[in-house]
Amino acid sequence: MLNNRVDPETDITIIEGIVSDSLEPASTYENVHSKVIIDATKLVPADPRSGKPLEGSPIEECPAWRRGEEDAPGISESLLKQISELEDVEDCLLLRNSMLVVTVDIEGRPDPRTGMQWPNEDDAKAQREKISQLRKSIWQLDSKNELRWLFVTDNDMNLHGEGAMRRLLWQLTSRFAVERDFIVENGRIFWDATTPIPSVEGPTPVRRWPAITMHDPETLDAIERFDLPPWPDNLVM
Repeated sequence: MLNNRVDPETDITIIEGIVSDSLEPASTYENVHSKVIIDATKLVPADPRSGKPLEGSPIEECPAWRRGEEDAPGISESLLKQISELEDVEDCLLLRNSMLVVTVDIEGRPDPRTGMQWPNEDDAKAQREKISQLRKSIWQLDSKNELRWLFVTDNDMNLHGEGAMRRLLWQLTSRFAVERDFIVENGRIFWDATTPIPSVEGPTPVRRWPAITMHDPETLDAIERFDLPPWPDNLVM
């Protein structure tokens, strides 16, 4: 749906200043964050973008693929190879022909077992610069704007391993704030889901980052006594 029915120019709405959960660490301010609405519905005849709206209704320009009249464009194998060979790209996975996930190594990021309580301005600045440069490099390679969704996340997961999609969905939502990590430009969407490093000096603040809730070691030892298959690598921190 996101690949075939979402035009970033017309199908994205951001609502700012919405009440958030007090336990949401990714939001820039406690109890306040932004929401993104992604419209992936079919265009009905009355929609001005349908190409055949009701008589007297306005007509809006719309790509033929968004109207369902042709396949959505996507990137080539050669472009995917170029992106995978960029210096800062650890790994990449094409989810759909216009949706790419890239993993990167962020120095100084919070450890999942300990979190990070205090700002580290140097590492936070280096993270922002690295992510920004990577986005610009990939967009520059994609001169035809055929890559409409670009997700970036940490390399602490195996994109090709068992449980990857479940882990990826968790990372894309739990490490992400709309007001800080979501960019729409030139018909393309950039989604930064790297673990944020606490900072107060950047364009938007990053609050303290909590540790992942871990099972009690005694509980894990008790489970290991059973003859069970090994945990999928993407379900282990």
